[in-house]
Amino acid sequence: MGHIQDMTRKDLYYLLGLVALGFAAVLPGINGTALLGQGDEYMHIATVRESIDAESFFLPILNGATNYHKPPLLFWLGMASEAVFGRSLWAARMPAVLLAILSVLLVYGTLRTFRTPRLTSFLVATVYLFSLAIIKFGRLLMMEQALVASMIGVVFFFGRYLRHGRMSDVFIAGLISAVAYLYKGPLFQVYSGLMLTAWALCLLWRFDWQPLRWRGEQKDIRRVFRVGLIFHLPLVVPVLWILTVYFASSSGALLMQYFFQFENINKFLEPNQPEMRIFGGWLMYTAPWTVLALAMAAAAFRSRVRSTARLAGWVFLMTAVLVTLLHLLPNRKDGYYILPVWPLALIGMSLLVSFRGAFFRRAAFWNTVVVALVSIIIVIPGVLLGAGVGFYICSVPAVLIASGVLLRWHSMNDRARSMGAVLAGVAVICSFQFAAMPLVDRPDAPAAIQERFTKELCVVSDETWDGFVYKNLLPDYDIQHSIPGSPNSCANSERGLIVYRLEDYAPPPGYERVAAWPVWKEGLGTREILTGLGRPDQLQLDIVYYESRSEAEEGRP
Repeated sequence: MGHIQDMTRKDLYYLLGLVALGFAAVLPGINGTALLGQGDEYMHIATVRESIDAESFFLPILNGATNYHKPPLLFWLGMASEAVFGRSLWAARMPAVLLAILSVLLVYGTLRTFRTPRLTSFLVATVYLFSLAIIKFGRLLMMEQALVASMIGVVFFFGRYLRHGRMSDVFIAGLISAVAYLYKGPLFQVYSGLMLTAWALCLLWRFDWQPLRWRGEQKDIRRVFRVGLIFHLPLVVPVLWILTVYFASSSGALLMQYFFQFENINKFLEPNQPEMRIFGGWLMYTAPWTVLALAMAAAAFRSRVRSTARLAGWVFLMTAVLVTLLHLLPNRKDGYYILPVWPLALIGMSLLVSFRGAFFRRAAFWNTVVVALVSIIIVIPGVLLGAGVGFYICSVPAVLIASGVLLRWHSMNDRARSMGAVLAGVAVICSFQFAAMPLVDRPDAPAAIQERFTKELCVVSDETWDGFVYKNLLPDYDIQHSIPGSPNSCANSERGLIVYRLEDYAPPPGYERVAAWPVWKEGLGTREILTGLGRPDQLQLDIVYYESRSEAEEGRP
């Protein structure tokens, strides 16, 4: 196998550098709430912990019943992590961190498969690492980062097939795709099927983009069928899982019906989201590289396929386009649905676009201009909200770096410009993560308040899942949830009472207000945020903690 190795010892240094950067970028802060959250994560972590407590490892459970919303693989990873590291937010989220770093390494490895220079591959992988997609979902126990790692794994091995022609790589790519079913179901098989479709179209239309002429193309058609067959052989994995659940559980038939019908098919049939939402995801999760990505896409679509590397670039870029079109169907339009194909598009564009041309220089320049403006904008809330010295230590360097790169732009060579543009983007993401996010964080249970909680708590709110917020933050507490007016309220003299996001709630008789702390109101629009910068109290509401009068009096000094 030595003659087909794509990477050498020098690549090891770059890979170790990416691992170090990955942990430095993603690991800090995952034990808290000063990050971009996602509501479903509360349910995922609660499922992990309840399943461990009930020793229901094969079929994870939530609220005492099988969690039929998702297949179990992510929950299994969370259980394994908490079994090794103990019960905490950072332990539950560690699988996402490791999957994020693996994704970055696979981006580098895929580019090196096609002999992209090491430094270029390193910079592209760094761009992906320091994009909002990783900074958010690489720190949350969500299916999305697992899907991303699986998708890039499929691309990595399918790229090796394109480069070397080995069917064993096709089988491994198919195996990764089949196992990915256990994260979110058959949607991933649609993604990988669209990649094979893009490859077949590029192959049959030939390198010169002439229509199929039926002279010599029969061999290519046989190749398409052979690859498709080998790729899909590992689908025996999800089939075995489906049969196991169907026959091993008394409610297996109902679980499968619910999962396939309500969690998959119905979500393509009921329109309830704006059409432009998926494009908003492209603009948001590619930040701070959005301008650069748009410019590279425009250049990539004008390129011709004249080599295996460019064929691969077109396949990966077309896959991103096809998946985007798929999610323009009703309902499947959440912005984060672009996450699995954003790195594919980045790899494809990197294989198709020259990094030494005037076009790329202009794109990198204007992206750095936007980055400089964003770095200045991040500083403004710190001034208005009276931030401390630590905020400026984390935020001001981004302004200085981006400004310095722009001032020296015309005196730098192409390599220095590329490195400067990447450094400016990395700096602004660090400013956002380590300055802006802690500044605006309003935790649901501040550490100083937690010390006053009783060990038995009742959370009162309109949303059932709000109880998971506190179960995740306070794993050693006995926590129940109650909806206002419910006849089965958990509010009684033995439990402390947390009134969560309810402005007009009167506690039962015998309770006394002990503490209150602010959180941001939900559903704030841009105009509300801008007008409230000088008056943050207008954008906040209080969470209130009550105890029975006897308990409150005992806790007083």
